[in-house]
Amino acid sequence: MFSELLSKKQDYSLTTREIEIFHLILKGLNNQEVADILQFSAHTVKNHVTNIFKKLIVTDRMNAMAKIYRIKYGEE
Repeated sequence: MFSELLSKKQDYSLTTREIEIFHLILKGLNNQEVADILQFSAHTVKNHVTNIFKKLIVTDRMNAMAKIYRIKYGEE
């Protein structure tokens, strides 16, 4: 469902890994928790999160979540 939302109106070009990480972030996990689950370093997760924010044209997690909400409800 999440990946379909991102391709609904605009191509944000998120990789499969970025979608996986963003899905975990939307569940409320911090970078270290995501890193522990995916067995990455927290630094690697931070790099992915930075790329996600750039692609979604947002600056933080709250704005990213708001963007997904707007995409879901057809406001973007």
